[in-house]
This record gives sequence, structure tokens and C-alpha cells, in this order.
Amino acid sequence: MAEIFGLDFGTTNSLAASIAGERAVLYEDDEGRAVPSVVYYQGTDTIVGRRAKDQLDRADAGVIGDAVRSPKAQLGSGQSIFVAGAAREPREVVAEILRHVRTQAQEHPANSGAQLPFDEAVMTIPVNMDGRARRELRDAGRDAGISVHQFVHEPLAALYAYLREQPDPRRTAAELEGKLMLVFDWGGGTLDLTLCQLVGGTLVPVHNRGDDRVGGDQFDERLRHLVRRRHADQNGLTTLDQQPGAGAKLLNRCEQAKISLSSGDDAPVFVPNYLATGGPASDIDVSVSRIELEELTRDLVEQGLESIDLLLRRAGVPDAGLELILATGGMVQMPVIGRRLRERFGPIRVPELEHGERMIAKGAAWIAHDRCRLRLAKPFEVLLADEMPATLIADDVDLPTRDTERSYEFGMHCVDPRDGFARFQFLRPVRPGRTQPTDPRLPYSTLLLPIDTSVRPLVERLTLNVRIDHDLVASVKVRSDLAGEEAVAEIHGLEFGLAVGGAR
Repeated sequence: MAEIFGLDFGTTNSLAASIAGERAVLYEDDEGRAVPSVVYYQGTDTIVGRRAKDQLDRADAGVIGDAVRSPKAQLGSGQSIFVAGAAREPREVVAEILRHVRTQAQEHPANSGAQLPFDEAVMTIPVNMDGRARRELRDAGRDAGISVHQFVHEPLAALYAYLREQPDPRRTAAELEGKLMLVFDWGGGTLDLTLCQLVGGTLVPVHNRGDDRVGGDQFDERLRHLVRRRHADQNGLTTLDQQPGAGAKLLNRCEQAKISLSSGDDAPVFVPNYLATGGPASDIDVSVSRIELEELTRDLVEQGLESIDLLLRRAGVPDAGLELILATGGMVQMPVIGRRLRERFGPIRVPELEHGERMIAKGAAWIAHDRCRLRLAKPFEVLLADEMPATLIADDVDLPTRDTERSYEFGMHCVDPRDGFARFQFLRPVRPGRTQPTDPRLPYSTLLLPIDTSVRPLVERLTLNVRIDHDLVASVKVRSDLAGEEAVAEIHGLEFGLAVGGAR
């Protein structure tokens, strides 16, 4: 069987990875970084990745001039993306990024000996990506020559990478069984917080919160404004008439300076021919310090950390209830963020990660290598006539991988035919793990099935079929045998986790 690789298809950046021996190999670009999730349409040419990002003079997501940044957010929306004078489907734009990532991995020096085809992947997705978006993402992958073996939530991939790289993964998994863990994923576009739990050997997301107002791009913009003001003050300028494309160059230099300040005290920002005017003032050549960056973005850091309070308060979990805080994403390389997390939770619960921004890609690769399976995170239930939930599909069921499905059929009888309908309400518990019938539930969907009102109760047989496909979409069909009626629904929000057992 051809090797399955891992693919972190991110909102801001994307990265492929595989396992060689007992280590993860990352297929980064020529600058040793992940591939920007940007597509730039220049006439008949399509430019993807860092060259495309170099054309952007704003850090927004969406359409910027003739470029699309973070098209993943549009998957499943049912809407076209209008760019470069044409309407394009999100699937089409996403396929360009996936194709670029695949080609880069195939041509990477690290692949020269292995010659992996990169045609089948475990692909990471956000916790809140529903079945419609997963379907489109699978189609985009197929267009790019990549078959999705299975999807996995980004925080679960990061946690699996952490487990897998421990000296004794089995022991670590056993120690974390039943414990609550927080994955703190601060990237360029958003800060995503996910409360997770290891329940019966399955990693499951419990609560999730996202904030798109404090992404790393906002830090870059703050730094760009500072550099502009400093350059103007140093040269006595009241206006800055910049050259075409100079804004994009400055934004990229500021991002590089931000990264450099994660390990150094000062960083230069140099952009030649920034201004349209002649003379020495046309070049930007200033220096910024780590202290200045931290002071400039103090409110963004505080807002991001306050998101932890909001998440834990909603979940009813105190700080002491967290066993592990896994800080991932590019922004956690900023010393102030790691320092604040360790001040709050202590150094033991906030391990220092080497290249925390690569944890999701590494986790996807380890999951592919170990052939870990997805499992239903909570039982799939139906509400009975006595208002009590009954389990149709248990929460420890393995879910389908590529080109497979799981099908279940149930028979029951109509209890009360007087109103002409049988009501099927599908639901699941609020929390994973062992639950009681009286515990609160969340609804999936409700179906009303026409039935024969002329027969007595418990005479008409009703057939219920649930089919779960490889996109983790549940298709539900109910049929009344006497009335000959059917009702159908698709459930796109199944909750699923990752079976890790004792890890390898």
C-alpha cells in the first residue's frame, strides 16, 4: 500500500508531512516555512503560495484584488468567489493550493530517496467544519490528485503528535485518560481554543472557541504602522507616497521581523525604493525591538488570553481542571505568549514545544503512519415516545475511511398513530463519556413521517436506516411499511474523535 501522508490544510498556511523511521519529515518551502494558503490570478497565470502572498498589501482573509487568501473558509457556503473578473468555486481555488502543496512535497529534497507519490492523505480540518465543507474539500483534493483517507480535527492531530513524541506514549496516554486538555492554536488568521478529553482511548473535542480578531496578521499590521511612523519621523515626512507593490513588501518584511523577534531582541526592516520620491528617504531602513512589539500588541495578547476564561467559564471548568495546555500555532513562538501561559498554568502543564507551529502537520503524519481510526465521539440517539433517549449507534464505533461507509437498520412500531405522523428526533449527549438518560442532550435533526391512522398502536412497522459515509455525513431515512411513506435528512454535524488507545 502506498504511504499515506499528513496534510495540515490551514486557513493561513498549509504543510505536508510524512514519517520516516521514527521522525516526522516536514515538506516546507524554500524559506523553510509552511506554504501560504493564497492564490493569485495574474492574467492567464495562477500563482500559489509565497509568491502569491508577496502580492498582498493587506492581511485580510478573502478576496484581495486578484488574490484569494484563506479560501478554506468559503467551502460549503454554496457561494462563488468573485476574483480577477471571474466567478470561481471555492473548491477550484482550494484545489490550486492543494496541488501546489503536493507538487512541492514531491519535488522536496527530503523526498528524493523515498519517492512518495503524495496521492493519499490524512487531512486536518477545524472542529467546526461541517459535512458540506468536508465534501467540497474531498472533491478539491481529488482535483489536485490527492485522495483523502480520512479527516481529523486539528487539535486532535496536535495532541496525537504530542503523545506520539513522548518517551513512553502508552504510559502518557494512560495518565491522560479522562483528563481535560486545552489545545491553544494561535495562527496567522485566528486563535482557536479547543477543550479536549481522552475518553476510553478516544480523543474527543468537548468545547471550542475561535477569535479571528487577534490572529498573527493583526500583529503584522501593527508592526507595519509602527515602521511607517518611524520612517516618517526619521526623515521629516508628512506623507508617504509609496511605490506600487511596496505595501505588500513592507508587510512581508514586518512578518519576518516578528518571527525574528521570537528569538532575538532586535530585528531590521529594510524595503528599498519604498517611496516614489527620490533620495535616501525612498528606502525604509529601521530597526524594531522585541520590547516594542510586545508593548505594541499587548492588548491583542490580553484579548487572546481572555478567550481562555470565556471558554472555561462556558464549560464550567476551573484552571485546576486542566491537565495539559498544548500551545501550538505560529504565534506561540512569541516569548510573551508562552511566558503568560506558563505564569497562569505552571511550566509542568504547559510544555515547551520545539516548532509548536508544526504540531498539527506532524500529528496528521503520525495518524496516517499508525493507521489511527476516527470514532463517533458521542452515541447517536433517538428520542422514544416516553421522552427517553435510546442509543442507535454507540460512541465507540469506528467511522468510515476513504470509499467506505457504515450502514445501520432498525425496526420499530408506531406507538400513537392518531395525529397521522411518527416523530423521530435524533440527538446526542452534551458531554462525551458515560451518560445517564436524564443528562442534557443536543438535537441533530427531527423527521415527521406520515403513517396510517386507521391501524391500532404498535401495529404499523417503521424502518429506520442510518448510513454514514467517508465525509462523516449521516444520511437518515425512515419508512412506514403500511402507509408507504418516507422521510429523509442529512446530518452534517456528527461529533467524532480519534482512537489512540495506548498510542504506539
